[in-house]
Amino acid sequence: MNRFSPLMPRRGLLTAVLLVSALLGGCATTGGASPDQVVGKRAQERWDLLLKSDYGNAYAYLSPAQRAVTSRQSYINRFGEGAQWLSAKLQSVSCESNERCNAVLQIQTQVIARGFSAPITTKITEIWVKDEGNWWFHQNP
Repeated sequence: MNRFSPLMPRRGLLTAVLLVSALLGGCATTGGASPDQVVGKRAQERWDLLLKSDYGNAYAYLSPAQRAVTSRQSYINRFGEGAQWLSAKLQSVSCESNERCNAVLQIQTQVIARGFSAPITTKITEIWVKDEGNWWFHQNP
């Protein structure tokens, strides 16, 4: 009498495939990337949204603590029409700990006012914090 059914090898294979998928899926959340790589990617993504005036989706990059005290609409209302961002390029990321990094970006802005004909280029430093397993933009009040 055969104690093993023909399904046994398939079940073992299915279990192995699911286990490998779960392990690889866990790595996919950060892709094995370092904190500075993750922060750099998220900082550029956020600025790409701001460049498109997609403030509602940029709101999702705020830290959970800031989203708890700032409504989406309140965040959107902070942006005026006195200037237009033309470009944003990540320059560098430095992490002072496993839970806090600084992203430096070069921003080019066109001020929409008399006397400002040429775009203004400046560097800004953003603070990014790790919370709930992800990296978030921390905006000073």
